[in-house]
Amino acid sequence: VIFWLGRQKRVRDHDDEGFSDKLPDTKEDVMDAIIALDDSFQEGRIDEEAYKTRRNALKNMLKEIQ
Repeated sequence: VIFWLGRQKRVRDHDDEGFSDKLPDTKEDVMDAIIALDDSFQEGRIDEEAYKTRRNALKNMLKEIQ
């Protein structure tokens, strides 16, 4: 599961697309990743199925980080 999350989740960074492949490790990182994902979906850069899957995974990660 972690391997999959690492390949699927993207958080804001300073590359060309505004994303990196690092896994979010703080609540703030996860929230930033959700915001970036929402922006990508609204801009039409990802399809709805991928959006929902990634967003649910990020929300679950947020619940697990204490």
